[in-house]
Amino acid sequence: MGIRNFAFTKAELDKRLPFNTPLLVKEWTKFDVNDWAGNPQTNNFEPLEYAKLSTRLVEEVLLPKDEPLPDAILIERQRARSAGSSSVLEYVLRVNMFEAMLHALIYNRTVAEKGRVGIVSTIPSRMANYWKPEGEEKFTMSDTKKHRMNLVEQWLNDTMYAKKGVRQMVRLDEQRFKLSKEVAATSKAQFTWTKQVMEQESRYVKQAGDGGKPKIDDLVDSLLHAVSWMEWEQNRMLLKLEMLSGLDTALATSDKMFDSHMKSIEFLKRGQKGQKRKKTHDTIDESMEKASQTVGRVLLRA
Repeated sequence: MGIRNFAFTKAELDKRLPFNTPLLVKEWTKFDVNDWAGNPQTNNFEPLEYAKLSTRLVEEVLLPKDEPLPDAILIERQRARSAGSSSVLEYVLRVNMFEAMLHALIYNRTVAEKGRVGIVSTIPSRMANYWKPEGEEKFTMSDTKKHRMNLVEQWLNDTMYAKKGVRQMVRLDEQRFKLSKEVAATSKAQFTWTKQVMEQESRYVKQAGDGGKPKIDDLVDSLLHAVSWMEWEQNRMLLKLEMLSGLDTALATSDKMFDSHMKSIEFLKRGQKGQKRKKTHDTIDESMEKASQTVGRVLLRA
Protein backbone atom coordinates (compact mmCIF):
# COMPACT_ATOMS: atom_id res chain seq x y z
CA MET A 1 0.00 0.00 0.00
CA GLY A 2 1.21 3.46 -0.81
CA ILE A 3 -0.05 6.84 -1.89
CA ARG A 4 1.65 7.06 -5.26
CA ASN A 5 1.20 3.36 -5.85
CA PHE A 6 -2.08 2.42 -4.20
CA ALA A 7 -3.07 -1.07 -5.33
CA PHE A 8 -6.13 -3.05 -4.31
CA THR A 9 -8.00 -6.20 -5.23
CA LYS A 10 -11.67 -6.96 -4.69
CA ALA A 11 -12.56 -10.64 -4.77
CA GLU A 12 -15.47 -12.79 -3.71
CA LEU A 13 -16.12 -16.44 -3.00
CA ASP A 14 -19.59 -17.90 -3.38
CA LYS A 15 -20.28 -19.78 -0.15
CA ARG A 16 -22.81 -21.98 -1.94
CA LEU A 17 -20.17 -23.46 -4.23
CA PRO A 18 -17.74 -26.31 -3.38
CA PHE A 19 -15.06 -25.71 -0.77
CA ASN A 20 -12.17 -25.49 -3.23
CA THR A 21 -13.85 -23.00 -5.57
CA PRO A 22 -11.37 -20.35 -6.76
CA LEU A 23 -11.76 -16.68 -5.95
CA LEU A 24 -13.58 -14.43 -8.40
CA VAL A 25 -11.51 -11.26 -8.84
CA LYS A 26 -13.89 -8.38 -9.53
CA GLU A 27 -11.45 -5.48 -9.34
CA TRP A 28 -7.67 -5.38 -9.61
CA THR A 29 -5.96 -2.07 -10.16
CA LYS A 30 -3.32 0.43 -9.04
CA PHE A 31 -3.27 4.22 -9.13
CA ASP A 32 -1.81 7.38 -7.66
CA VAL A 33 -4.26 8.54 -4.97
CA ASN A 34 -3.41 12.22 -5.46
CA ASP A 35 -3.94 11.99 -9.21
CA TRP A 36 -7.20 10.13 -8.68
CA ALA A 37 -8.44 12.80 -6.28
CA GLY A 38 -7.38 15.60 -8.62
CA ASN A 39 -4.90 17.01 -6.13
CA PRO A 40 -1.76 18.77 -7.33
CA GLN A 41 1.54 17.07 -6.50
CA THR A 42 2.52 19.36 -3.64
CA ASN A 43 4.35 18.85 -0.39
CA ASN A 44 1.24 19.43 1.69
CA PHE A 45 1.44 16.64 4.24
CA GLU A 46 -1.05 18.03 6.75
CA PRO A 47 -3.15 15.38 8.53
CA LEU A 48 -6.34 17.12 7.37
CA GLU A 49 -5.37 16.61 3.72
CA TYR A 50 -4.74 12.93 4.33
CA ALA A 51 -8.07 12.68 6.17
CA LYS A 52 -9.86 14.05 3.10
CA LEU A 53 -8.02 11.67 0.80
CA SER A 54 -8.64 8.58 2.92
CA THR A 55 -12.31 9.45 3.44
CA ARG A 56 -12.93 9.77 -0.30
CA LEU A 57 -11.01 6.60 -0.97
CA VAL A 58 -13.08 4.56 1.49
CA GLU A 59 -16.45 6.02 0.46
CA GLU A 60 -15.92 6.02 -3.30
CA VAL A 61 -13.58 3.10 -4.00
CA LEU A 62 -13.08 0.65 -1.15
CA LEU A 63 -16.52 0.59 0.48
CA PRO A 64 -19.03 2.39 -1.76
CA LYS A 65 -22.48 2.91 -0.26
CA ASP A 66 -24.14 0.99 -3.08
CA GLU A 67 -22.14 -2.17 -2.33
CA PRO A 68 -22.69 -4.55 0.61
CA LEU A 69 -19.99 -4.72 3.23
CA PRO A 70 -17.46 -7.50 2.61
CA ASP A 71 -16.78 -10.35 5.02
CA ALA A 72 -13.11 -9.41 5.34
CA ILE A 73 -10.83 -6.51 4.51
CA LEU A 74 -7.08 -7.00 4.28
CA ILE A 75 -4.80 -4.00 4.75
CA GLU A 76 -1.10 -4.50 4.20
CA ARG A 77 0.88 -3.42 7.23
CA GLN A 78 3.40 -0.71 6.40
CA ARG A 79 7.01 -0.76 7.49
CA ALA A 80 8.18 1.44 10.35
CA ARG A 81 11.63 2.03 8.86
CA SER A 82 13.22 1.94 5.45
CA ALA A 83 15.75 -0.80 4.67
CA GLY A 84 16.38 -1.43 8.37
CA SER A 85 17.65 2.09 8.95
CA SER A 86 17.48 3.46 12.50
CA SER A 87 16.00 6.68 11.13
CA VAL A 88 12.40 7.00 9.97
CA LEU A 89 11.88 8.64 6.60
CA GLU A 90 9.22 11.28 6.20
CA TYR A 91 7.55 9.27 3.45
CA VAL A 92 7.26 6.28 5.80
CA LEU A 93 5.58 8.46 8.41
CA ARG A 94 3.09 9.74 5.85
CA VAL A 95 2.18 6.27 4.64
CA ASN A 96 1.79 5.04 8.22
CA MET A 97 -0.55 7.93 8.94
CA PHE A 98 -2.53 7.10 5.81
CA GLU A 99 -2.72 3.44 6.86
CA ALA A 100 -4.00 4.35 10.34
CA MET A 101 -6.68 6.60 8.87
CA LEU A 102 -7.91 3.84 6.56
CA HIS A 103 -8.13 1.45 9.52
CA ALA A 104 -10.11 3.98 11.55
CA LEU A 105 -12.51 4.89 8.73
CA ILE A 106 -13.18 1.29 7.75
CA TYR A 107 -13.69 0.21 11.36
CA ASN A 108 -16.05 3.13 11.99
CA ARG A 109 -18.04 2.27 8.86
CA THR A 110 -18.48 -1.35 9.88
CA VAL A 111 -19.54 -0.40 13.41
CA ALA A 112 -22.01 2.21 12.15
CA GLU A 113 -23.67 -0.31 9.85
CA LYS A 114 -23.43 -3.11 12.42
CA GLY A 115 -21.59 -5.27 9.96
CA ARG A 116 -19.55 -8.32 10.89
CA VAL A 117 -16.42 -7.53 8.93
CA GLY A 118 -13.03 -8.99 9.72
CA ILE A 119 -10.35 -6.31 9.38
CA VAL A 120 -6.99 -8.03 8.95
CA SER A 121 -3.61 -6.30 9.04
CA THR A 122 -1.53 -8.52 6.77
CA ILE A 123 2.25 -8.73 7.20
CA PRO A 124 4.12 -8.45 3.87
CA SER A 125 6.96 -10.78 4.89
CA ARG A 126 4.57 -13.61 5.73
CA MET A 127 2.86 -13.30 2.37
CA ALA A 128 6.23 -13.17 0.58
CA ASN A 129 7.49 -16.26 2.43
CA TYR A 130 4.35 -18.16 1.49
CA TRP A 131 5.16 -17.80 -2.20
CA LYS A 132 8.91 -18.35 -1.85
CA PRO A 133 10.11 -21.65 -3.35
CA GLU A 134 11.83 -24.08 -1.03
CA GLY A 135 15.58 -24.59 -1.01
CA GLU A 136 18.71 -23.81 0.94
CA GLU A 137 19.45 -20.62 -0.98
CA LYS A 138 19.04 -17.34 0.83
CA PHE A 139 16.83 -15.03 -1.15
CA THR A 140 17.22 -11.25 -1.16
CA MET A 141 14.28 -8.86 -1.16
CA SER A 142 14.87 -8.35 -4.86
CA ASP A 143 14.71 -12.12 -5.45
CA THR A 144 11.42 -12.54 -3.61
CA LYS A 145 9.88 -9.69 -5.58
CA LYS A 146 10.97 -11.30 -8.82
CA HIS A 147 9.46 -14.61 -7.68
CA ARG A 148 6.10 -12.99 -7.03
CA MET A 149 6.25 -11.18 -10.36
CA ASN A 150 7.05 -14.43 -12.15
CA LEU A 151 4.26 -16.20 -10.30
CA VAL A 152 1.52 -13.81 -11.40
CA GLU A 153 3.03 -13.56 -14.88
CA GLN A 154 2.81 -17.34 -15.16
CA TRP A 155 -0.79 -17.32 -13.98
CA LEU A 156 -1.65 -14.75 -16.62
CA ASN A 157 0.35 -16.63 -19.23
CA ASP A 158 -1.58 -19.82 -18.43
CA THR A 159 -4.89 -18.07 -18.91
CA MET A 160 -7.58 -20.02 -20.69
CA TYR A 161 -11.14 -19.09 -21.59
CA ALA A 162 -13.97 -20.81 -19.78
CA LYS A 163 -17.73 -20.69 -20.17
CA LYS A 164 -19.85 -17.61 -19.47
CA GLY A 165 -17.09 -15.21 -20.46
CA VAL A 166 -14.94 -15.82 -17.41
CA ARG A 167 -11.21 -16.44 -17.69
CA GLN A 168 -9.82 -19.25 -15.61
CA MET A 169 -6.35 -18.91 -14.13
CA VAL A 170 -4.67 -22.30 -14.08
CA ARG A 171 -1.31 -23.23 -12.58
CA LEU A 172 -0.58 -26.95 -12.80
CA ASP A 173 -3.78 -28.68 -11.66
CA GLU A 174 -4.93 -25.83 -9.42
CA GLN A 175 -7.18 -22.88 -10.08
CA ARG A 176 -6.11 -20.03 -7.84
CA PHE A 177 -8.71 -17.52 -9.00
CA LYS A 178 -10.99 -16.37 -11.80
CA LEU A 179 -11.30 -12.95 -13.38
CA SER A 180 -14.61 -11.20 -13.88
CA LYS A 181 -15.49 -10.00 -17.38
CA GLU A 182 -14.44 -6.45 -16.55
CA VAL A 183 -11.05 -7.47 -15.20
CA ALA A 184 -10.52 -10.07 -17.93
CA ALA A 185 -10.95 -7.36 -20.53
CA THR A 186 -7.80 -5.66 -19.26
CA SER A 187 -5.79 -8.75 -18.32
CA LYS A 188 -3.90 -8.76 -21.61
CA ALA A 189 -2.80 -5.20 -20.98
CA GLN A 190 -1.82 -6.12 -17.44
CA PHE A 191 0.22 -9.03 -18.73
CA THR A 192 1.99 -6.86 -21.30
CA TRP A 193 2.72 -4.23 -18.66
CA THR A 194 4.09 -6.88 -16.33
CA LYS A 195 6.50 -8.19 -18.94
CA GLN A 196 7.66 -4.69 -19.86
CA VAL A 197 8.42 -3.83 -16.26
CA MET A 198 10.14 -7.14 -15.60
CA GLU A 199 12.52 -6.42 -18.47
CA GLN A 200 13.63 -3.35 -16.53
CA GLU A 201 14.10 -4.97 -13.13
CA SER A 202 15.53 -1.90 -11.41
CA ARG A 203 12.24 -0.09 -11.93
CA TYR A 204 10.17 -2.38 -9.75
CA VAL A 205 12.68 -3.35 -7.08
CA LYS A 206 13.15 0.24 -5.95
CA GLN A 207 11.40 1.34 -2.80
CA ALA A 208 8.25 3.44 -2.80
CA GLY A 209 8.73 7.14 -3.31
CA ASP A 210 11.37 6.72 -5.97
CA GLY A 211 10.17 9.61 -8.03
CA GLY A 212 6.86 8.12 -9.09
CA LYS A 213 8.21 5.36 -11.32
CA PRO A 214 5.90 2.40 -11.94
CA LYS A 215 5.95 -0.25 -9.21
CA ILE A 216 4.21 -3.26 -10.63
CA ASP A 217 5.01 -5.31 -7.52
CA ASP A 218 2.38 -3.36 -5.57
CA LEU A 219 -0.26 -4.52 -8.03
CA VAL A 220 1.03 -8.09 -7.88
CA ASP A 221 1.16 -8.10 -4.07
CA SER A 222 -2.41 -6.87 -3.70
CA LEU A 223 -3.60 -9.95 -5.58
CA LEU A 224 -1.27 -12.34 -3.75
CA HIS A 225 -2.39 -11.05 -0.35
CA ALA A 226 -5.97 -11.98 -1.24
CA VAL A 227 -5.11 -15.41 -2.68
CA SER A 228 -2.75 -16.39 0.15
CA TRP A 229 -5.15 -15.28 2.90
CA MET A 230 -8.01 -17.22 1.35
CA GLU A 231 -5.87 -20.35 0.99
CA TRP A 232 -4.79 -19.97 4.61
CA GLU A 233 -8.41 -19.76 5.77
CA GLN A 234 -9.46 -22.72 3.62
CA ASN A 235 -6.58 -24.83 4.95
CA ARG A 236 -7.38 -23.83 8.52
CA MET A 237 -11.00 -24.88 8.13
CA LEU A 238 -9.99 -28.16 6.51
CA LEU A 239 -7.54 -28.97 9.30
CA LYS A 240 -10.21 -28.36 11.91
CA LEU A 241 -12.39 -30.92 10.14
CA GLU A 242 -9.48 -33.34 9.95
CA MET A 243 -9.06 -33.08 13.72
CA LEU A 244 -12.28 -35.06 14.03
CA SER A 245 -10.30 -38.04 12.74
CA GLY A 246 -7.40 -37.44 15.10
CA LEU A 247 -4.21 -35.46 15.46
CA ASP A 248 -2.10 -37.76 13.28
CA THR A 249 -4.55 -37.42 10.39
CA ALA A 250 -4.54 -33.65 10.68
CA LEU A 251 -0.72 -33.48 10.75
CA ALA A 252 -0.51 -35.73 7.71
CA THR A 253 -2.94 -33.46 5.89
CA SER A 254 -0.87 -30.44 6.90
CA ASP A 255 2.25 -32.02 5.38
CA LYS A 256 0.36 -32.81 2.19
CA MET A 257 -0.78 -29.21 1.97
CA PHE A 258 2.80 -28.06 2.32
CA ASP A 259 4.12 -30.48 -0.32
CA SER A 260 1.35 -29.57 -2.76
CA HIS A 261 1.96 -25.87 -2.32
CA MET A 262 5.73 -26.20 -2.78
CA LYS A 263 5.25 -28.19 -5.97
CA SER A 264 2.82 -25.61 -7.33
CA ILE A 265 5.48 -22.89 -7.14
CA GLU A 266 8.45 -25.10 -7.96
CA PHE A 267 8.66 -23.61 -11.45
CA LEU A 268 9.80 -20.30 -9.93
CA LYS A 269 13.08 -21.76 -8.75
CA ARG A 270 13.49 -23.76 -11.94
CA GLY A 271 13.01 -20.60 -14.00
CA GLN A 272 15.49 -18.62 -11.89
CA LYS A 273 18.31 -21.14 -12.14
CA GLY A 274 17.55 -22.26 -15.67
CA GLN A 275 17.87 -25.88 -14.60
CA LYS A 276 15.51 -28.79 -14.88
CA ARG A 277 14.30 -30.24 -11.62
CA LYS A 278 12.39 -33.38 -10.83
CA LYS A 279 8.63 -33.09 -10.67
CA THR A 280 8.62 -34.70 -7.25
CA HIS A 281 11.05 -34.41 -4.35
CA ASP A 282 12.62 -37.44 -2.71
CA THR A 283 13.29 -35.45 0.43
CA ILE A 284 12.11 -32.22 1.98
CA ASP A 285 14.44 -29.73 3.58
CA GLU A 286 14.42 -30.50 7.31
CA SER A 287 13.82 -26.95 8.44
CA MET A 288 10.90 -26.51 6.03
CA GLU A 289 9.40 -29.78 7.19
CA LYS A 290 9.51 -28.62 10.79
CA ALA A 291 7.95 -25.33 9.78
CA SER A 292 5.16 -27.20 8.04
CA GLN A 293 4.38 -29.25 11.13
CA THR A 294 4.53 -26.17 13.32
CA VAL A 295 2.05 -24.35 11.08
CA GLY A 296 -0.23 -27.35 11.20
CA ARG A 297 -0.19 -27.44 14.99
CA VAL A 298 -0.75 -23.70 15.26
CA LEU A 299 -3.74 -23.90 12.94
CA LEU A 300 -5.16 -26.80 14.88
CA ARG A 301 -5.05 -24.77 18.05
CA ALA A 302 -6.68 -21.74 16.39
